[in-house]
Amino acid sequence: MGVTGPPLRGSGIAHDLRKSKPYSGYEQYDFDIPTHEGCDTFARYVVRIEEMRQSTRIVEQGVGPITDGASKQQQSQICSAAAQ
Repeated sequence: MGVTGPPLRGSGIAHDLRKSKPYSGYEQYDFDIPTHEGCDTFARYVVRIEEMRQSTRIVEQGVGPITDGASKQQQSQICSAAAQ
């Protein structure tokens, strides 16, 4: 049986699959791997809270390059209206 995620990092081990085996473009983003040495429920809680902060960091990096302009949804609505 293997352990990953907050239970592992709540034991002080800095292992995150998004860093060790990146998928879905995670290799493009700068984020930290939160850990805590407590090995208990509180340690996992602290890790989860810090993961939310790191997720916000990732989202901000992903949204940053988006420029103004019509979105795909808006373009689809324009095309649908034109076809009628």
